[in-house]
Amino acid sequence: MSANGNATKPPTILEKIYAQRQKDVDAAKATPGTRPEELDAYLQMGLAPSLIPLVPRLKTNPSTATASPSLSLMAEIKRASPSKGDIAPHVNPARQALLYAQAGASVISVLTEPTWFKGSLLDMRLVRQAIEPLGAARPAVLRKEFIFAEY
Repeated sequence: MSANGNATKPPTILEKIYAQRQKDVDAAKATPGTRPEELDAYLQMGLAPSLIPLVPRLKTNPSTATASPSLSLMAEIKRASPSKGDIAPHVNPARQALLYAQAGASVISVLTEPTWFKGSLLDMRLVRQAIEPLGAARPAVLRKEFIFAEY
């Protein structure tokens, strides 16, 4: 019950995820190596990987090297979800990404939320590093996350 005698609703899963992500972002901002000013410096040094625009990549499948309309596949690295529980908790994201790329995926989506989806930024980095040798034909990498702040 609330102070005025009304029953309080339990938080929704999205409210729980949002509250946890706020804590996670605050912790990351205070961690040496991931503070905002350090991330800005890394970008200025050119340490960020080159970007692949998502929409053009979906419109032109790199595995077929054609600009004509073709089937584009978006693959996903997902360890778990709040509704399904564990899906692939022990997946090797680098190996899985390479398999997806070799099968013709245009985009690889990586869930990075750690508490309910059991993902991480390391998963995304490993995916990116695994497909880097494919050069311009590599799939685009899409981060799936609950983003609420510029950080």
